[in-house]
Amino acid sequence: MNDENKNGKVGFSSLKGWRKAIPVVLVAVAAFITVCFFTSGTGLVGDGVSGVLLGLFSYGAYAIPVLLVLHALYYAGDHAEGITVSRTVFSAITVLIVSGIDY
Repeated sequence: MNDENKNGKVGFSSLKGWRKAIPVVLVAVAAFITVCFFTSGTGLVGDGVSGVLLGLFSYGAYAIPVLLVLHALYYAGDHAEGITVSRTVFSAITVLIVSGIDY
């Protein structure tokens, strides 16, 4: 019970070393991508990121920041259960399916 709290749930504090940085980096990348989509103040890099993501995934690109934040929120539990790869694959499939929808 060393990785669980009193409620039996795994939390951020159970992560060790560089794994603690992963949720923070995911949220930061999600925030940057969101700013790239909705403002023009991100410069050349932001315009490039926005252009590439919208060009590749169309409307599915708007799901990417949301999925990144969800991955950040559930990362500790997913890591403890060993399902980070399956959640990532599911998210990629979700983005591809949303990209293929013709609005």
